[in-house]
Amino acid sequence: MIANKPKWLHRSNFPYAKYAYTLMFVQGPLSFSADYLNMANDSFIHVIDKFFASFMFIMYLWRLASLFHNARPSNFFLQLAAFCFALFSFMNSQDAQELNDVEGFKFWHNLWHCFPLNLIVIEGHDRFILGEYDAQEENEKSAIANKKHF
Repeated sequence: MIANKPKWLHRSNFPYAKYAYTLMFVQGPLSFSADYLNMANDSFIHVIDKFFASFMFIMYLWRLASLFHNARPSNFFLQLAAFCFALFSFMNSQDAQELNDVEGFKFWHNLWHCFPLNLIVIEGHDRFILGEYDAQEENEKSAIANKKHF
C-alpha cells in the first residue's frame, strides 16, 4: 500500500498512509497475537483486536466511498464484493463460535482473514494488468472530448 499509492489520493480526504501504517503495525500484530498466540486463551488481546478490527473495517467503508468516486468501476464493485464476503465470513465465524463449532469457526474466521489477500489481487490486477485508472482524469477527458464535438 505504501509503495504503490493510487493516483486518486490527491483528491480524497481519506487518510491512506495512516490507514496503511495502522494495518501493518497495529492491526496485523494484534490479529496475530489474538488469533495465533492466544487463540484458545481468554485474553484482553482479543478485546483490543476486535476493537481495532471494527475500527479498521469502518475505515474501509470510507476508503470504499473514495474508490466509488475515483477508481475504475470494476475495482470499486470487486472491492465491495470482497467487503461483503468478508462481513459474511465474519458473521458466520461468530455464529460458529456461539455454537461451539470449532471447525466451523476456524473455516469462517480464516476466510475473514482472506479479505486483505483478496484486495491485493483486485488492486494488483487493476493496476498492473489493466493499467492504473483515474476516474477524475477520465471524466475530464470525456468532458473535453464532448465539448469538441459540439
